[in-house]
Amino acid sequence: MADLSPLLEPASVAIVGASPTSRYGRQVVQNFQSLPFPGQVAAVNPRYADVLGTPCYPGLREVPFVPEAVVLNLAAERVIPALEEAAEVGVKGAVVFAIGFGEIGGDGAKRQERLQAIAREAGMAIVGPNCQGFINFHHPAPLYMGAVQPYEAGSVAFISHSGTVTQAIANNTRGVRFGHIVSCGNEAVIGCEDLLGWYVDDPNTKIVVAFLETIRKPARFFEECERAYEAGKPVVVLKSGRTEAAREAATAHSGALAQPDRLIDELFRRHKVIRVESIEELLETAIALAGPLPRGPGVACTTGSGGLVELLLDAGARAGVTFPPFAPETVARLREILPDFLGTRNPLDVWGTPDLDKNYPEILKIIAEDPHIDAILPAVETNHWPTGSADAAGRWTYVRDDHLRNVRDLRHHTGKTVGLLSCVDGSAPADDVAALAQEGIVLLSGMDEGLRALRRAAEYAKPRPKPVSAKPTKMDLPDSQPFSGQPALDLLRSIGIPVTETALCETPDKAVEAAKRLGLPVVLKLADPDVTHKTERGGVVLGLDSPQAVRAAAERLGQPVLVQKQIAGGIEMILGLQTDPQLGAFVLCGMGGIWAEALDDVAIRPLPLRQGEARDMIDSLRSRKLLDGLRGALPSDLDALAAAIEALACSGLDVKELDVNPLIVLPDGVLAVDALVVP
Repeated sequence: MADLSPLLEPASVAIVGASPTSRYGRQVVQNFQSLPFPGQVAAVNPRYADVLGTPCYPGLREVPFVPEAVVLNLAAERVIPALEEAAEVGVKGAVVFAIGFGEIGGDGAKRQERLQAIAREAGMAIVGPNCQGFINFHHPAPLYMGAVQPYEAGSVAFISHSGTVTQAIANNTRGVRFGHIVSCGNEAVIGCEDLLGWYVDDPNTKIVVAFLETIRKPARFFEECERAYEAGKPVVVLKSGRTEAAREAATAHSGALAQPDRLIDELFRRHKVIRVESIEELLETAIALAGPLPRGPGVACTTGSGGLVELLLDAGARAGVTFPPFAPETVARLREILPDFLGTRNPLDVWGTPDLDKNYPEILKIIAEDPHIDAILPAVETNHWPTGSADAAGRWTYVRDDHLRNVRDLRHHTGKTVGLLSCVDGSAPADDVAALAQEGIVLLSGMDEGLRALRRAAEYAKPRPKPVSAKPTKMDLPDSQPFSGQPALDLLRSIGIPVTETALCETPDKAVEAAKRLGLPVVLKLADPDVTHKTERGGVVLGLDSPQAVRAAAERLGQPVLVQKQIAGGIEMILGLQTDPQLGAFVLCGMGGIWAEALDDVAIRPLPLRQGEARDMIDSLRSRKLLDGLRGALPSDLDALAAAIEALACSGLDVKELDVNPLIVLPDGVLAVDALVVP
């Protein structure tokens, strides 16, 4: 991998394709005049002696210094010759704006392959093509096609696969301040995983946010996510591709390969990547991460409105945060201050409290000392035209100064998360948000967005359990072909999953004998292990409750059969292993039998499984209540089900796919009835 420092922190830059008449060729030159770039800058264009006062040369060979990085503002067909010249003179970093590479296929794909070869041979770090470039505000370097203004550098780094999304997020008015912004386009050479690794090591970066269409190198990307987590640097990702239409659009846009979104989702969760669902939520989450992280999901809000209390409770339920009841000692202390007509419930309505300006700081401190509360967020209303009031200088203030003073005082009083919650999305002034973030105070905007962002911060703060110890099986798979039946059940038994008693019978007579021994009623199945979907072939016969019925079924199936005792009661579940060629191995659990496809109620986790995750998988199912026993049914043995999940996850089996369907979950134990193994 090429060193990124000459690109992201260049000592000197050349702008190839600079021009006073070209939109982007002019803009990049102006950017270097707008920002105090500390190094040398040259323009390259044979038509000019200077561009906007910047010395201009016919080619890179004529530039009187060797630029560490170059910006190529050229059409796609002119990029390769320019890169070859850059490599010849010793350039170590480049930004390529042009479209017409891998994203269009054909000649564009060949052009991208040549670009990659140049980069490998020269050890050159290249951002793009099909990108807008990057901005480093700490070491001012605007190798970026859009306009860049002087800006106070922040501690958030931003990586994006889309130029327009880059602009939308970079130009936010929410108060998130960036230190680095990169539009990386096709990632022909430098990918999001390389940039993330650089930001993990960058002392100026505290948080990394990203808009991703795909993850081209998952193993490396998630390695860097692990490093970020260990370094205490949260990674927040807005990833497109929830729908098939979005995945197809991503492929057309930047050549992104579609990946199973459900698996990506679980890998994000495993590696402590915070996935968000919108631009607003990405920004709000970055703000929530700026203060002390909540120790849990328990939030306390104060407000001066019963209506806001109701809306907060609804928004909290949607966002997944809780408003826990105050502890008895908290209630007693609040009761000494609040009038009788006000309750002491959380969220707390304080309107009507005598001498509120004097008593409100004490109310906040009492709440902050409650052991059930992890974050204190007074809800505030905006104060804007047309019904707000201006201060003495005629300015429209956002919140009263005493609100800000109260949360500042509270921040020094407690180590818990402290902030303000603006009830209307997008209404908090960016300057106030940024200033308070420097003090470790979060100013969140919008009930839903703000509370959801706080929950994400609390989830990130939760420590991860340790991996479950592996227990690899010593049983070799019979062959490389898919198989089911007796060999598959033997495999399950070898890894510690209980299996229903099964008899392999060559003749109808032996099937009748086995049925009598096992006890009627029984189930007959085709015994051929190569028949992997028996139900579709009519190869499963249920409810055989007499010797005559067993004989007739065996004769109809017409080949060796498996005889199994029919299990009464229980809940049918499915367990499985699944290996994705890019993303690795996963274990799954869900409703089984015919409901597996009909309901798609499945929980998935990446391997290796961590302690407690098997039970979490069970609890996350939409059908979870069925396992508790409804309408008089006995509850299922959840411990046995969790043990079966762990046995499968820790088996170390080298399979493409393994389905245990159904696994019968009984009041006392579990029994696997059938399985399909794809080596």
